[in-house]
Order: sequence, then structure tokens, then C-alpha cells
Amino acid sequence: MEQDSLLLRDWKIHWVASCTLLRTAIDLFKADAKNCLSHSLREEFRNEWHKISDDRDQHPIFWKFLREERNNIIHEYRWSAYERYFDAESGETASPPGLLTLTSENYGSELKIRTGHFEGQSALGVIDEATGWVRARIMAVFERANIDPDERRNVVTFTVEPKRDGLLGNLLQETKED
Repeated sequence: MEQDSLLLRDWKIHWVASCTLLRTAIDLFKADAKNCLSHSLREEFRNEWHKISDDRDQHPIFWKFLREERNNIIHEYRWSAYERYFDAESGETASPPGLLTLTSENYGSELKIRTGHFEGQSALGVIDEATGWVRARIMAVFERANIDPDERRNVVTFTVEPKRDGLLGNLLQETKED
């Protein structure tokens, strides 16, 4: 999505994927609050969801962007993001270039938010902000649960994998750290 030129078919696919995955990451807090194997993580997912849900004004990136945009895209096929064309020299808004001028250096394009809480902002900037916000929410849960998100755990039992001792264990550990 950060190429010099954006084609309609390309940015819409990335936009749908980004909005949907970021929203799903937060929606999973509700499921993980019930199903997570780790009691401490289960509690912290529940706590984090309540913070997000109970204080909506503090989390507009979720309620006024991720939630609304994903619903608009999936249920109504409406987009708040749009491609704005501009004259490369003046920066003034221009009509979309025609087929003969599509690759012209005289035109530039950017994705902007058309409506809502983030109206007028760069769509890529809003997605970046949403990505950082989602990551911060996930890392806050792990931190409060005193769980290192980088440690290896068993998928079935959620127990920490034992350290490997001996020559083979040391080689595997060195490879992991590289």
C-alpha cells in the first residue's frame, strides 16, 4: 500500500484485509477471556476488553474506525477511504487521470478518509495508528499477565517449553537468538 501508484484493485484488497484483521484481533479478546488456557491471560483479556468497551471515548480508533469501517466494507460495500488525485506540481486536487496520462509524472495519488471521526486524514496513517493501538492492547495484556510474548509455549498445555541443555540445546538456542 506504500507504492508510488495505487491501483484500485490493489489498495482495496489490502484495506479489507487490514481493517478486518485488526478488528478481529480485538474481537478475539472476548473469546480469549472465556477460552484461553492461561488463567492470568484469560483475566487480562477480559480486563482489557472491559476497558475498551466501557470507555469508548478513549478508544476511537476501534469504535469509530476499525469497527465501523469493517462493518461498512463487509456489510454495505461502502468505503470511507478513497483515492485522491492531485497535480504533482501544485498539490491541488485533480480529476483522475485518463488512460493516456495514468502513468504521467504530473499526477500523484493518496488514500484519504472521506467521512467520520478521521475525515480528511491519510488512510495509511489511520491504519498505522490502528496497528500500533492493537499491538499496544495485546502487549498490555501480556505484560499485566506477566507472560513474555516471545517465549515458546506448548500449544496444547500452554506450558513454557523447557530450555534445552547440552550441545544440541545450545546450538538450537544460538540459532533462535540469531
